[in-house]
Amino acid sequence: NIDININNTLLNEQIKDKNILIIGGAGSIGSNYTKQILKFKPSKITVVDTNENGLTELTRDLRSSEYLDYGPEYITYPVNLLSDTFNKVFSSNLWHIVANFSAHKHVRSEKDKISVEALIINNVFGAIKLLELCEIQPPNYFFSVSTDKAANPINIMGASKSLMEKLILS
Repeated sequence: NIDININNTLLNEQIKDKNILIIGGAGSIGSNYTKQILKFKPSKITVVDTNENGLTELTRDLRSSEYLDYGPEYITYPVNLLSDTFNKVFSSNLWHIVANFSAHKHVRSEKDKISVEALIINNVFGAIKLLELCEIQPPNYFFSVSTDKAANPINIMGASKSLMEKLILS
């Protein structure tokens, strides 16, 4: 809260009346980010997640609180960021802020080839796709949340997050 209070004026200038796209917004970090950014009154907030139930819960939570009382355009899409439908979502607006929280964060078993494939597709190829879309239609700000497991990876999940970070930084 100290950082938010110190930078309140700057945050207001960069968020108020802006269009925000949040990918992976139904998870714990993404939904909390959504609530925090709504305090700065963006004009449009679009939340994308593959978890339709999570999107429903987030929407219920926001509507039963004061977060949406000021009347922003608020919409959710239960789509995968690697889908053609996501391309339509991305190209439907000029996004001022694109925030990516979409990630496989837990490795159930590195012996399960299907889970590892899904993890790499989401964490690495999802990041590549977002970066390509942001090159075509650049937002003012883009960020992608990583994990502490990327700092010194000891498994495929950490390595995939580390690779994601390196792709973004490159």
